[in-house]
Amino acid sequence: MVKIPTLRAASTTNRGSLILRRILKRANYSTFAIRPSEGQTDPEEVAIIRRILAGSIASQNYPHTVRRRKQADVTALASWENEGGAVKLP
Repeated sequence: MVKIPTLRAASTTNRGSLILRRILKRANYSTFAIRPSEGQTDPEEVAIIRRILAGSIASQNYPHTVRRRKQADVTALASWENEGGAVKLP
């Protein structure tokens, strides 16, 4: 079954897209810099910004990737070796 959005639903979606695009352009596509516009603020704009910020993870809280964890082990091992430690060979 195919659902065709009504004109009202389509215009709401287009308005939301326009607001989102305006917010992202103003912040130079950086979620860290997202702020509501100066002066009269559109309630939809504030709601979109709140949803974006609620769904974002700060970089210090972001889980490490497998590659990053492996790199951390290599860095720690190199630091340990520079302090006079020895690596046990098999």
